Amino acid sequence: MLTKERTDRFKERFLATVTAALDRSEMSGRQASMAVVGHDGLIRDIKAGRLPSPEKIEALCELLGLDFYIGPRRQQPGPRGFAEAAEPLIRPTLDGQTEALHQGYLPIPWHRADLRHRDLSHLAIAAAWIEEQELDLDNLFAISMPDDAMAPQIQPDEVLLLDTTFTPEPSPTLCAVSEAGRLRIGWVILPKAGAWVQFYARAFTPPLVHQAKKGATAEFLGRIVGRFDTRPAPRLSIEESHRLHEVADGLLKGR
Repeated sequence: MLTKERTDRFKERFLATVTAALDRSEMSGRQASMAVVGHDGLIRDIKAGRLPSPEKIEALCELLGLDFYIGPRRQQPGPRGFAEAAEPLIRPTLDGQTEALHQGYLPIPWHRADLRHRDLSHLAIAAAWIEEQELDLDNLFAISMPDDAMAPQIQPDEVLLLDTTFTPEPSPTLCAVSEAGRLRIGWVILPKAGAWVQFYARAFTPPLVHQAKKGATAEFLGRIVGRFDTRPAPRLSIEESHRLHEVADGLLKGR
């Protein structure tokens, strides 16, 4: 269903794509507008959030060297929830270059909580996959698995994609948190309002219990929405989910 939010996201992506193409071509917005419609209002309208007609978009794309395609749906890699193929969804790094942006990729910064990588160049992830998953680019961050707490399902140093718009919910969700400056990734459950518990695959790693109160040292960061390798996404059975709920309830009752 077409919503205002979806329309706004498309306008933002379209403007970002046109702006990058203008930079690459070293052409001003006025020059591009004049070449397409004979006056200087086209790019100005796009910047103001007013979408031009399809034929004007097609002509602008031809001028800027962009693809404009209407036809049968092109096959897109990437299953729902987790991207399970690195190629061609992710580029190792932009290294300060804009080449990946011109090939349909968008820059994803490292999250501040990932102390080992936060000062490195952005990753570049396929714009088509981000759109397909209906994710908000402004709230996506790269993050790496800090330890073996989720092994063998997720190995240390694996690159993951973090969505910071998510808040904890009763269903177990793979999420990232920061505890006293330490990055942790595991299943998060919200047994009751203001309290969440994070569990790990490694049996001898104790759960992390957080309650919203003064002096709390844990910060919820968001949910993991992508991994970029060929391994399957971590799964919990219904029985295991129920068991984690019971354990979480017990941990909170003891506090």
